[in-house]
Amino acid sequence: MIFVCTFAEIIFFMGTIQGKYFLRGNDLREDYEFDNSFLSKGNNFYEVVRIQDSVVLFLEDHLSRLEASARQSNLRPFVDATEMKKLLFRLIRANKMVSGNLKFVFHFGSGEWEKTFMAYPVPYYYPEDEVYIRGVKTDIYKFDRPNPSVKNWFSEYKAKIAVIKSEQNLYELILESENGTITEGSQSNLFVIKDNIIFTAPKESVLEGITRKKIFSICEKHAIKLQEKTYQRDFLLNADAVFLSGTSAKILPVSGIGSTEIKSSHPLMKKLSDLYDGVISEYISLHKNEF
Repeated sequence: MIFVCTFAEIIFFMGTIQGKYFLRGNDLREDYEFDNSFLSKGNNFYEVVRIQDSVVLFLEDHLSRLEASARQSNLRPFVDATEMKKLLFRLIRANKMVSGNLKFVFHFGSGEWEKTFMAYPVPYYYPEDEVYIRGVKTDIYKFDRPNPSVKNWFSEYKAKIAVIKSEQNLYELILESENGTITEGSQSNLFVIKDNIIFTAPKESVLEGITRKKIFSICEKHAIKLQEKTYQRDFLLNADAVFLSGTSAKILPVSGIGSTEIKSSHPLMKKLSDLYDGVISEYISLHKNEF
């Protein structure tokens, strides 16, 4: 059975806190005080980080991207990286988080919400092992993301995408620009394998995900062929394999794009996934004492 959410329910869910405590500025507050109305106002630059074994994965990369997003919009984060780490670790300890996702937002608004920092645990979905074997269903959606390199919160866009995915029982929507170029997923980066080469859209046309960044590093280190390429629907649908990357998804095979079936297994994809898991393990080992 497919559960279809209304637009209002989707908006509410996306701003839901999943934990006892959240941060507003330096103040640790309880969940009953949480107000998500700021997400529909002003400018919101945000990151969602994954916590594994009580370690915030690749936090430095997330902080760097957030600062870059704000800078491109002529705004500056008002909490520096060192203080940010202290605040996030305080929130993680308060919620006794060992795993899960945490969102932090720099809100630029007016009145009570002028320059507000918020951080809170959010609902998440980590695919089960069997999903990595069978892959996920997707479809193509016509959309040009404004200024794709900036990670900004657009409530109406987020809600519309969520409604479509819920109605069609899809894991993800693949974005196609008006000129027919395939770019990325609505909440993920997209990779195509063809003739043992991995292809992905140029960085200028996508939001550079943190997992995407790690994939590039892995491919360089292990001499895996990876190319940035502008391509269209036919190239995607005739791929040997397709996968998504993201904070929660990690490296996730695609088994279908609309009515087109895609093979969900490929030796190169499996190798990349194993290497990425190794990068995570190494990061946790290096940073476990910080918590």
